[in-house]
This record gives sequence, C-alpha cells and structure tokens, in this order.
Amino acid sequence: MKSRVIISEKARQKVLKGFLWVYSSEVLTIEGDPSPGEIIDIYDQNKSFLGKGYLNPLSKLAIRILTRKDEEVNREFLKRRIVKAWEYRRRLTHTNSCRIVFSEADFLPGLIVDKFEDIIVTQFLTLGMEKLKEIIIDILSEIFAPKGIYERSDVATREKEGLPPIKGPIRGNFDTKILIEENGLRILIDIENGQKTGYFLDQRENRKALQGLVKDAEVLDVFCYTGSFTLHALKYGAKKVVAVDSSKSAIELAKE
Repeated sequence: MKSRVIISEKARQKVLKGFLWVYSSEVLTIEGDPSPGEIIDIYDQNKSFLGKGYLNPLSKLAIRILTRKDEEVNREFLKRRIVKAWEYRRRLTHTNSCRIVFSEADFLPGLIVDKFEDIIVTQFLTLGMEKLKEIIIDILSEIFAPKGIYERSDVATREKEGLPPIKGPIRGNFDTKILIEENGLRILIDIENGQKTGYFLDQRENRKALQGLVKDAEVLDVFCYTGSFTLHALKYGAKKVVAVDSSKSAIELAKE
C-alpha cells in the first residue's frame, strides 16, 4: 500500500495558501508504514489530494511539502528544481558567488546550496533531504562541475530531525579558505570554520549600499565578522573604520 497521510482542515487551508509545513499536531492519520524521511502523499479529510512531501514523525514539523502536483519526486524532479533556482539567480544577481538553493524559497525544504567561485557548499538540514543527499550531490556535480563540494550540516536543527551534525569535504581536494570577488573586492572566506556556510552572501547589496554613505566618514563596524562591511566602507571612501567582533578567528581572517 502506498503511504499517505490525512491532515486536518486547518492544515489543509494553510497548504492551499502555499504553506509548506504540516505540524505533527495537524496529522490525523498515517496510512501504510512509511519510514522516517520517506516521500508520502498528502490528503485532506475528504480524501482530496493536496501534494507530496517527506515525513519525519520525530520532528514537530512532521511533513515538509515538495510539490502540490501528483508527480514523482525523483532525480529528474530534483534536477528541475535546482536548474530553475539557478536560472533565477542568473537573472537576478552576480553568480560567481551566490546562494543557489534557499530551502523553502526554492521549494526544496531543508536544502541550502551556496556557490563560492568554483566551490559548492551544502547544508542538508532535514532527514528527508539527508536521504536525497547522494542524488543531489550528483546533480550539483553535473550542473556546475565544481572543483569541490563541501558539507556544512553542523547545525543544531539537525538534532531535532534525529540527525548528527556533519562537516567536511564531499568531493574534490581544495583549500577551505577561498578568495571570492564581490563588488570589485577580493574577500577571503573560510567555508570550514566560518559561520553558516562561511559567508553571508545575502548581504551583498547591503554592503554595496554603503557607496555614497561613507565617504570621508568615520565608521564603526560592530559584529564585523570577517570584515566585509569594513572593506566596502574603505573602498567607498571612509576616512577610518573600527571593526569589532568577539570572535578572534573572525578578526584574524579579516586581517588576512
């Protein structure tokens, strides 16, 4: 018997509005014997099909929805999603270093993929995505042909999914300190020991926005991390910048 779940009316209404989570308290019935992380069909109490997602009974977020269509969630499905996310970034931003996949925002809940020049950094945050890891790594290798792929799944949220933290190279031999280009600057990042995947790529436009604001100014960069805002302030004409952070390793990397 194909595994499926019946969800509450409250959950149904949220799903129809685009919500991609179903909480454990909203699951009324589980039919079949699905294993944790398995892809299951989702129905309402009237037995109307609502979508497909992966199930983890160990998590309060019991179901994360992957699609509202009655389609197979397989390699072709995952590749289409990743290609679509990549094409969107290519229209939107500079792609030498950028976030390729941003979890629910790209309808791939639990998956983060960042590109730093020719290195890919991944986070598999949920059991469902962990089970799809090998397929996803193969897809990333096929699309991007990176020099290497590194995993930064060393996050506390994995514990709530019943998963241990994982950090380390998946494919390729490469230095984990990488020089990236951003807004005309060369910035050194550390994908092994830095926060998140190594760098806050989503702040690119905010850093660029300093242009025209800091010329001849004295700037205090608090919580500076590895100094990306400091470097931009200096590039855009700040007279002086004081950078402050509690992390010794972050300051040392900023000095490099």
